[in-house]
Amino acid sequence: MMRQYLEIFTVTISLISCLVWTYCSTEEFAHNIFTMVCILTFLLTSAALELSGTLKLKTEKFRQEDNGGFWCCLVLPFVFILQQARTSPASRESVLAKATESFVMLSAGITIRKAMISSTKRTVLGQVIATMALLLVLLSYRFTVLYIVPASLVYSLLLYKLPDWFPKSFTFGEAAVTSQLLSLPIHVAYMALILGEDLVFSNDSSRVSVIIHIGIVTATAAFIVLDRWKFQSEWFYVSYAVTGFFLVLPCLCILLKQNPVYWIISRVTQSKYTIVLFLWWCFCTLVSVLLVNHYGNSQSSNKKIVSTVTRKLFHVIIIVVFVPGILLDPEFLYLSSVIATAVLIVLEVIRLYRVPPFGTFLHQQYQVFVDKQDSGDLILTPIYLLIGSSLSLWLTPCSGHDCKILSSFAGIISLGVGDMAASIGGKMCGQHKWPGTKKTVEGTLCAFLAQLVTIPVLHCLGASGAVLDIRIVFATLSVSCLEAFTQQIDNLIIPIFAFVLFESVT
Repeated sequence: MMRQYLEIFTVTISLISCLVWTYCSTEEFAHNIFTMVCILTFLLTSAALELSGTLKLKTEKFRQEDNGGFWCCLVLPFVFILQQARTSPASRESVLAKATESFVMLSAGITIRKAMISSTKRTVLGQVIATMALLLVLLSYRFTVLYIVPASLVYSLLLYKLPDWFPKSFTFGEAAVTSQLLSLPIHVAYMALILGEDLVFSNDSSRVSVIIHIGIVTATAAFIVLDRWKFQSEWFYVSYAVTGFFLVLPCLCILLKQNPVYWIISRVTQSKYTIVLFLWWCFCTLVSVLLVNHYGNSQSSNKKIVSTVTRKLFHVIIIVVFVPGILLDPEFLYLSSVIATAVLIVLEVIRLYRVPPFGTFLHQQYQVFVDKQDSGDLILTPIYLLIGSSLSLWLTPCSGHDCKILSSFAGIISLGVGDMAASIGGKMCGQHKWPGTKKTVEGTLCAFLAQLVTIPVLHCLGASGAVLDIRIVFATLSVSCLEAFTQQIDNLIIPIFAFVLFESVT
C-alpha cells in the first residue's frame, strides 16, 4: 500500500508543478483557468478513487497489480494542454490544438467512467463522481465536440475491447494509454479532412506515418475479427494485403502525389546524413536480430539473468539509434520509428496467432523478452520500448533545429539512460529497498545522477534547453522516483511522464 501512496503522490505533485510552470510562463493564464480546474479535478478524482479502494477491477481481464494506474489516462491530456497553452487563440492552429486537447480530455472522462463500470466494488458516490467528471469535459469543450466524435468512438471501443481480446495483458491504465495512442492518428486524419492537410501535417513524413498507423490498426483489427470467427491463421496475409493495396497505397499516392516507393527511395538518399543514418540503423537492426537469435537459443540455466541482460542491451541500442537521428535528421527518424513500430506489431501478431511459417519460431525467440509484467498472451515489452523512445517525436512532429530540444530526448533520458542505470545500480550496490517494492534507493539514485549527467552531454551535442536548473533537477528526480514506485510497464508510462515534465520546463 505504501508503494501505491508513493506513486500517486509523485505523479500528483509533478503534474501540478507542470501546470504551474506552464501557465505562469504564458499570458493566457485567465483564458485557460477552466482547463486547469478540469484537469486538476480529474487528477484529484483519480487519486482519491484509487487510494480509497473504490476501484477494484475484475481480475480475469486486467493484469493484477495493487495500483490499476488510473492516473495514466491523464498524462496525454497534459501533453496537449501544454501545447495548447503555447498556441495563440486567434490562430487556426489553436482549433487543432483545442480539438486534440478536448479529445484526450474526453478520453480521460470516458476512462474514469469505464473504471467505475468495470469495478467489482461499485458505490453510488463513485458513479456520481465519474459521471460528473465526464459531464465536466463535455461542458468545457462543447464547441469542439463535432471534431472529436470519430476518435472518441474508436477510443471507447478499444478501451472496452482490448481487455476482452487480450486478458491480463494490460493494467487499466496501460489499456487507457494504449487506446489513446491508437486513436490519436484517427483524430489527426479526421482533423486533416476538416481543417486541411497543410495545417495538420507539418511534412510528408507525418502524412505517411498517419496512413501507415491507420493501415496497421485496420489490418490487425480485421484479422482479430476474422480469428474470432474461426477463420484460419492464413487469413492474416489476406487482411494485411487487402488493407495495403486498397487503403494504404491509394492514400499515400494521393497525399504524396507520386509513387510511394519512389518517395521512400528519394527520402533515404536525400542527403549524406540520411544515407549514413540509414546504413547505421541497418547495422543496429542486424545486431538486434543476432542478439535475439543468440539469447533466444541460449541454454543458460538462469533465464532471468539472460532476459535482463538482453533487455538492457536493447536500451543501449535505442540510445545509439535515436541520439544521432534526433541530432542529424529528426524528420527521417520520425518516419523510420513509425515504420519500425509497425513491423514489430506485425511480428507480434504473427507470433501471437502462430501464423505460418514464422509464428512458432518467433514465439520461441521472443521468450527472452518476457518480463513479469507480460503475464497475458501479448509480449509488449519490445514494442513499448520502441514506442516509449519515439513518443517525444510523435507527439510534437517537427523537423530541423526545432526538434533538437530537451523534451525530444525524453524517452532516451528516461528509458535508455535512467531505467538502465537504475537496473545496473540496483543490482550492483542496492542495499536499501523502497517500501513495498523490490526497487532500491541506490538504484533510484543511480538513475537520477545518470540522467543529470546526460543532460549537459546532450547540450554539448547541440540540444537546446538542456541546461540544468532547479526545475529540470526536480523533473529528473520525479522521473527517477516514478520508475521506482510504479507498477505499470515503465517502457510505456515513464517516457510520456518524462516528456510532460521536460516539455513544461523547456
